[in-house]
Amino acid sequence: MTQKQSRGIPDPATIEVHPIASLFPLIEGPEFDELVEDIRQNGLRTPLLLHPDGRILDGRNRLRACLVAGVEPRFEHWDGKGSALELVISLNLRRRHLNESQRAMLAARLKEKLAGEAAKRRGARTDLRTNWPGSKFGEASEKAAALMNVSPTSVKRAAKLLKLGDRRLIVLVESGKLAVSAAAGKVEGRQAKARSPRRTIPQPSAGEVLLAMWTPPGRVEEAMKLVKQWGFEQRTSGVDIAAQQSEGTLLILSRRNPLEAGG
Repeated sequence: MTQKQSRGIPDPATIEVHPIASLFPLIEGPEFDELVEDIRQNGLRTPLLLHPDGRILDGRNRLRACLVAGVEPRFEHWDGKGSALELVISLNLRRRHLNESQRAMLAARLKEKLAGEAAKRRGARTDLRTNWPGSKFGEASEKAAALMNVSPTSVKRAAKLLKLGDRRLIVLVESGKLAVSAAAGKVEGRQAKARSPRRTIPQPSAGEVLLAMWTPPGRVEEAMKLVKQWGFEQRTSGVDIAAQQSEGTLLILSRRNPLEAGG
């Protein structure tokens, strides 16, 4: 699988990272500190794996730790056999302890790379998504889910989060601090809120008092009986009277200002 190369890299700090290696998030905080200390005390146990073009395929965390610990890294070259993508996935999943949500995020990032590899094997252009049949995208998604040992539903949620979620939610899921289902739920809630019709309260006319009342589902009739006792009626101009929502109904009502009623 690899051809060993013990030394020969003049400046490890300048080595570029292959995009495949970037699929997996960098480790930070106490976990990285522990890796630095382990390498400082015991040296680099697992050499870094380089692509034939010289970029890092596997081991960018170990390289960072070597630089911090002041330990010279050792390298191996991938022999180019098989799929570099599947090799990197296998190495990382065997070494890391990722929860299902973290693996789902990786699968969501991975599926387009798998579709791209399939397109290359077919001789199609990989920069145009229209050249990839829809079934191939489905196959790539299923393969990504299988490689990461997660459900297709989790991958779908992760893909939605990557497309529509904010950076804060993505980081929380990728760091293992938030479930992808919860993050996707937050995104869906924001979408639903954005789709909801917006109502603005109109300006009252001279001598008028307006009342905006939000009523729970099925309670409009009861609410109207109550406000009529207060002297309010539905306002019939300038605003949509009942803005129906799944959570309830917004009523706009009006009455004459009693302080001005006597002239």
